[in-house]
Amino acid sequence: MSRNKRMVSLLGFDRNFTGMFASYCHLLKSHLNDNWILNREDESSEIVVVSDKYKGAISKKSKVTIIIGDSETLKSFDNKEMKHELFKISYPISSAKILDVLNKVSKLKCIQKNSLTKFKQEFSFKNMFSRFMKNHKQKNVVKQNNSNNKTNKVANKLLSILQPDISKNLKVVFLGRPGSGKTTAITSVSTSKALTSEVNTTDSVGLIKKQTTIGIDYGECDFENGVKLRLYGTPGQRRYDYVQTQTVSSANIYVILVDLSSVAPFAEFMYYKDILNTAGNKNALRVVAFTHYDLKEHNMSQLSKEIRRKCHGEILSVKVDTRVSDEVRFMLEKAAEMKLGSVPVHEYYAENSLFLKNINA
Repeated sequence: MSRNKRMVSLLGFDRNFTGMFASYCHLLKSHLNDNWILNREDESSEIVVVSDKYKGAISKKSKVTIIIGDSETLKSFDNKEMKHELFKISYPISSAKILDVLNKVSKLKCIQKNSLTKFKQEFSFKNMFSRFMKNHKQKNVVKQNNSNNKTNKVANKLLSILQPDISKNLKVVFLGRPGSGKTTAITSVSTSKALTSEVNTTDSVGLIKKQTTIGIDYGECDFENGVKLRLYGTPGQRRYDYVQTQTVSSANIYVILVDLSSVAPFAEFMYYKDILNTAGNKNALRVVAFTHYDLKEHNMSQLSKEIRRKCHGEILSVKVDTRVSDEVRFMLEKAAEMKLGSVPVHEYYAENSLFLKNINA
């Protein structure tokens, strides 16, 4: 059965959400009835995905609107207001919700005809996903023009205002086996609502937890000193290791969650250590955080020593209950201070006192 191409525009979302939405569609493509394509020309799309905070007008050419937002806010939207087909997706986002809505849209008679032939520039969700996962940083370059220095000075000043202070904007990646607490850590500490990618388990992971992450979890954590942490949670199942490999690039801080309720926590740590050694940023700060320490009698202090010895001392150790926001926040705040501080990171590795006292307590 051939699949139709469906052109869709995302309105009112930032690049992180667009990449997240693209990753869902890429991972779920075998379950989607149609091939979904992202259109840069917003007014030309028959289908638009809109944030509940979006204030702009929706083109009359659009026949279907999918609104994503808070469940309470979504109650204020109805079909009469939109004057065309309306679907709603409430936070938190999940692949099951996206799959259900997109396949319902595919069945609508109003979009059965394929109208993509007039569009020459198309961005597939697969390409969007690939670009998002590689997380390439685009740098604004102001060309020097000796004959017009005044214009260049104005341009540079505008760029300095519009661009965020990247020195205080850090990327943090959580790694760990399914159930180690990655999603819980991100949702518990995020300043705003986190974007999660959990679905019901259908394999042996179901023995550990009811839901598992198949894409990228994302959240943000702001501190009073102006530091912003962008938090990424990777899927724990090894069949998604390609997602982990691409997500860890260009990170500033890595947090490997070691689940002490597992049978072989040291072996699991080594698996994620190898991923970082292969694809990670060698200048990033590394932290091993022990979770579920109340469920198993593993000697946490001894395990910490073995891990530090295996890493030649170049890693920090801490225990954390990912359900407790204050504990996760303390860990991230200390890690950010170390990364942004004037003291070289290797000196923190050598001392490790701020974290080890928590281990031995």
